[in-house]
Amino acid sequence: MAVFWNSIVSVFLAMLIGSLYTHLVGTLPSWYPIGGSTPVHGPGTSTTVAGMSWGMTIFMLLFITPFVMIGAGMILATVFMTVGHVEVSLRGHEASVFSGVGPIGWRRSFDPAKVTSILVRDSTYQVNGQPQTRIVLTADRDIKVGIFLSDTRRQWLAGVLRKLLLNP
Repeated sequence: MAVFWNSIVSVFLAMLIGSLYTHLVGTLPSWYPIGGSTPVHGPGTSTTVAGMSWGMTIFMLLFITPFVMIGAGMILATVFMTVGHVEVSLRGHEASVFSGVGPIGWRRSFDPAKVTSILVRDSTYQVNGQPQTRIVLTADRDIKVGIFLSDTRRQWLAGVLRKLLLNP
């Protein structure tokens, strides 16, 4: 899905980059895929990417931004689901949860002595109308983790966390 989505968005992104380059730098290089001879037909106009007005360029920039963000999110989710990991570190009175790919990700710290419950709950994220489950550690603040884990791994991690954090 990410490849299909981004392949369509890339055509419009190439047009936008070509128009921005033309306005800010000058003539497009001959190797650019959407050069000065590629026509763009609009209502009452027949122009080229190189001749796209500033107004149309700014409109295209604003219009395409959410589509680029969705495509980037799909790529990140795909990478995280294939090679990402969840790591819980417990060191005395310090604890943290890391979610990411290699060294890139986000770490959330919490006080392990303040953990009052560890639940597996539905999240607001849905796939095909079905809510996805995640682990919620209730401590000094809620720590939510494991939405991309398989059900078996999520249940295992929740069980281990309960045994380590809730049993004296």
